[in-house]
Amino acid sequence: MNRIVLIGNGFDLAHKKRTSYNNFLKDYWKGIIENIKLLREFESYQDDNILIKQTPGNYTNASDFEDLQTSVFRYGKSKIEFKNSFLAHLTKIHGVNSWVDVETEYYFLLKTILNGQNHDQNEEIQKLNGDFKIIKTLLSDYLKRVDNSFNQSQCYETIRDIGFKIYENLNPKDFSESFLDKYANDQYSVIKDQLDFFLSNRMLPDNISQSNRLLIENINSLDPIKQIKKILRYGSASNYFDLVPNSTLLLNFNYTNTTNYYEDPRHFERFSDTLTKVSLNHIHGDLNNQKTNPMIFGFGDELDEDYMRIEKTNNNDFLENVKSINYLESDNLKKLLEFANSDDYQIYIMGHSCGVSDRTLLNTLFEHKNCATVKFFYHKKEDGTDNYSDIIRNISRNFNDKAIMRERVVNKKYCYPLEG
Repeated sequence: MNRIVLIGNGFDLAHKKRTSYNNFLKDYWKGIIENIKLLREFESYQDDNILIKQTPGNYTNASDFEDLQTSVFRYGKSKIEFKNSFLAHLTKIHGVNSWVDVETEYYFLLKTILNGQNHDQNEEIQKLNGDFKIIKTLLSDYLKRVDNSFNQSQCYETIRDIGFKIYENLNPKDFSESFLDKYANDQYSVIKDQLDFFLSNRMLPDNISQSNRLLIENINSLDPIKQIKKILRYGSASNYFDLVPNSTLLLNFNYTNTTNYYEDPRHFERFSDTLTKVSLNHIHGDLNNQKTNPMIFGFGDELDEDYMRIEKTNNNDFLENVKSINYLESDNLKKLLEFANSDDYQIYIMGHSCGVSDRTLLNTLFEHKNCATVKFFYHKKEDGTDNYSDIIRNISRNFNDKAIMRERVVNKKYCYPLEG
């Protein structure tokens, strides 16, 4: 059995990397303010995104967008004019909610154009895509700076704790009932001949492993599969079964290199002498390798009821930032599907919100015939509350078959926080 670890932005945040879209927007406006401080009073400022006809120059003491907006009006009776309409939208939403999912907002505006009355959709969608591309470039530059300035030694404890979770043994208590039946049958088929020999001769065959020896000694001929299932539920199941995943895939939805700290399981192995085979897949691109693995940034909810209408427009500009199409720019998706098809697997979710912007891909993994279980590592807040219920609601949206969801998603009793 294998394991797929879905890694999202919360994973980076757990390492104290300032990689949220909120962090990005704050940094953007901080940079604008620093540029304005280099100007004289009432001097104009403009770039690809904004225009301010009269700035307070080095007299400004602004620290964020709201402060800057007030300062611009107070000093020069001027205002911040947006040339980038998408940035204007993000800034407005950010100001209201203090956090924003850029990809979800892009898809919202895309559908607004689709449903609008303006007959010149070509111009609108090309403007939106152009504005979105600028934000994508700014985000890429920002994340590179975050990665380059990060000191790994500052979060040694976090890396150790998360590494132990990634490479922990399989826990049969996480398995769905149907998969537990399958697993027990598979285990029985492995030891059947040895068990028959033992029951017939009252002695164990030569060259038997210690784990199989213990297992055979604890079952009889009455109902061996039922007894194997019972032993699987023991806290000491690892004494009877090899519960180290055959292979572990780190599926990185981020653009940063935080997952690189976890590529060698020997740094975290403490359960047995067996090591899982590890592979890393930057499914959304790699900031340090953009020629062969370009940044994928857009929307991935082809299950949405409006997506079919988007395709029927016969306008390729609407599809410029569809993830499923852009996945074809590399072989990452092909490798992921090869891994999923190769054997049964367990899914660990670490820091991924499971929002609709990745719905198509997540649905493929969650409802795949080889998926045995889906386990979420939640974020525990300082006030003692956590986001388990919020993420489970998001996870449910990625299942079309709710019966499969109820069977495969691990309940909170067997889940625990990502941090600590």
